[in-house]
Amino acid sequence: MYSVSTIIRSLSGRVIRPAGVLVILFLSVLTIVSVYTLAEIRHVGEIGFPLDDAWIHMVFSKNLFQGKGFSYNSGVIVSGSTSPLWTLLLGASNFLPGGALIWSKIWGAIFLWLTGYMVYLLARHFLKDPILALILGMMTIFTPRLVWASLSGMEVTLYLMLTLLALFFTLRSTNSLSLTSYLGTIMFALATLVRPEGIVVFLLVRLLSWIIPALRKKDFHIGSKLFLVELSHFGIFGLILLPNILFNLSIAETPWPNTFPAHAGNQGLIMAIGNLDFAEVLRSITLYPLRTLPSLIIYLGMDSLVLLLWLPFCIFTLILVWMGKWPRKIFNNGIEGMLIIVVLLIGLPLLRGMIVPSQDINRHYGRYIALVSPLFILISGVGITSVVIRIQDRFKRTNLFFTLTIAAFILIISLSLILFGESLFIKALRLLYESRPRSIPLGDRLPMVLVLFRTFTLSLIVLSVILGTLTISRKWRYLKKNPEKLIRIWLAGALCLTIVASLLNINIYTGQVKNIQDVQVNMGRWVAATTSPNSLIAVNDIGAIAYFSENEVLDLHGLVSPEMIPFLSKGEKGIMEALVKKRPDFLIIFPNWYPRIADLQPLFEPVYSVTVDPNLINGGRTMIAYRA
Repeated sequence: MYSVSTIIRSLSGRVIRPAGVLVILFLSVLTIVSVYTLAEIRHVGEIGFPLDDAWIHMVFSKNLFQGKGFSYNSGVIVSGSTSPLWTLLLGASNFLPGGALIWSKIWGAIFLWLTGYMVYLLARHFLKDPILALILGMMTIFTPRLVWASLSGMEVTLYLMLTLLALFFTLRSTNSLSLTSYLGTIMFALATLVRPEGIVVFLLVRLLSWIIPALRKKDFHIGSKLFLVELSHFGIFGLILLPNILFNLSIAETPWPNTFPAHAGNQGLIMAIGNLDFAEVLRSITLYPLRTLPSLIIYLGMDSLVLLLWLPFCIFTLILVWMGKWPRKIFNNGIEGMLIIVVLLIGLPLLRGMIVPSQDINRHYGRYIALVSPLFILISGVGITSVVIRIQDRFKRTNLFFTLTIAAFILIISLSLILFGESLFIKALRLLYESRPRSIPLGDRLPMVLVLFRTFTLSLIVLSVILGTLTISRKWRYLKKNPEKLIRIWLAGALCLTIVASLLNINIYTGQVKNIQDVQVNMGRWVAATTSPNSLIAVNDIGAIAYFSENEVLDLHGLVSPEMIPFLSKGEKGIMEALVKKRPDFLIIFPNWYPRIADLQPLFEPVYSVTVDPNLINGGRTMIAYRA
C-alpha cells in the first residue's frame, strides 16, 4: 500500500496541476468503464442496461427525436419524466452516431469523470494537501455504485456533477451576494431538473448557510438585507424551474411529475400533509427516519467499510473544530461548509425515508440518494485528516506491541471469516430472511449480498495488513512524526480496496444487464413480433416493452398512466377494476406481484413467458404475457 502512495506522490510534482488531475481522473474512468463494458459484451452479447427504468428514458428520447414531444404513448403528452434535462440530452443524442443508447453510457462516463473532479476541487477547497484531494477524486470514480450508475443509462452522474458544482460555487462564495453564490443557485436549479431531490438539497444548503454560522455566533437575527438576498436566490431558483412547473400543472395538475404520487401513494410526509393525515405525519417524522438508519449504514458500508469505521470519529472531530476546540490550521477554508456536507450526508437519506417510506433507500443500488457517496468520501478524507492531526501527540507515543496486537487481532478475525464465516453468514441470513414471507427468494439476492460480505472480509484484511506493515516498517517513526504522509497511505489503501470492490461487482452488473435483456427486452421483442400494432398492453414494467414493441401501454404503476393512480390504493382489487375499465388486449406482469389476478385463468390466458435464474434486479424470476 505504501508503494501506491509513493507512485501517486512521485507523479504529483508533474501532474498535480488541474490539467494533470483531469488526465489522471479521465484515465481512471476510461479504464473502469472499459472493463465493465467489455465484460458486458462478453457476458450478454450486446449493450444493454441494468435497469428497465433506463428504457423509459429511451422511449421519451425517441418520441422527442420524432417530434412527438414529452409523450410515452404516441401523441399523448404526459408529466412522466422526473428528469426532463436528461431526457432532452438523450433526445438530442439521437442526432449523434450510435444514438441515445450508446450516448447515454458515454454521457454517464463523462459526468462520472467530472463528478470525480468536483470531489477533488471540493477537497482542495478544504484541505491543503493536493495528493489527498486526488486520491478522494479517484475513490469517487471507482466507487462501485457510481461506476454502475454511469453505465445504467440513468441520469445519476449528471445530477451528481451539477449538485457538487453547485456546492462548490456556494461554499466558495464569500457572501450570498457574490456571483459565485448565484452560480451555485443556478446549478442547484439545473440539478433539480435532473433529479427532483435537488430541491431538497438547495433548501437545506440555503438554510444551513444561515443556521450554522448563527449557531456559532448565537445570533439568529434575520435582517432585511439577508431576507432580500435569500429571496433573490429563491426567485432565481424558481424562475429556472418555472417552465417545468407550469408544464406539470398543465398536464398533471400538480407542480411535480405524476410519478411522485405513483411512488409515494398515500404514505410519506408530503402526501400526509396534503391529505391532512396527522397520524401519517407523526409516523413520517418519527418512525420512518429510525427505520431508514440501518439502511443508511448498509449503504455506507457497501461504499467503503474502511471509511465507515472512521465516520463517527470524523464527524465528532469536525464538530470540535467548528466549536473552536481545535485549531483550524489544517483547513484552507471555513469549517462551516464541511458541516453543511455532514448534515446533507445524514439528512438526505432520512428525508428520503420520510417522504417515500415505501421504498428502501438502497433500492436500485441507492440511485435516489447517490449524492451520499461523494459526500461520504469528502467527509472521510477531511475528517480523517482532522482526527489524525488532533491525536498527533498521542499517536507519536503509540506502543509498537499495542499496534501489532491490534493488527494481528483484525487479521485473525478476517481469516476466520474466510474459513468459516461465509457458510455461517448464509445460514444466519437464510434464517432471518425466511422469518417472514417475501416475494423475492433469497437466492436471487444472495450474489449481491455475498459480494458485500467478501468486500467486508477484504476490508478487514487490508486494514490489518496496512497497520501491520506500517508498524514494522523502518519508516514507522518518520510516519508518526509526519501524520499527513500516513493519511495518504491509509486513503491510498482505501482507494485500492474501492477498486477491488468495483471489480468484484462486475458480475453483478453484467448479471443485471442480462436479466433485463432476457426478460423485458425479450418480452418487448415478442410483443413487436406477435401482436397487432394497435394492441393495448397493460404492463408493470414499461421500459423495454414499450421501446421495442412501440405499442400503446397501460402502466399499472401509474408512472406514465396517471389515470391508474386512484386505483393503486386499493391494491390488486383496484388494479383489476382499472383493467376491466380499460380492457387491454394483453397483460404482461410478474405473477408474484399480482397473484390473485394471475390466477384468474378464464379471464387471462398465458401465451408467453420468460424466466431467469438467478434474478439479480427484476421484481420476479418469471414474467408472463396473458391474452386478456
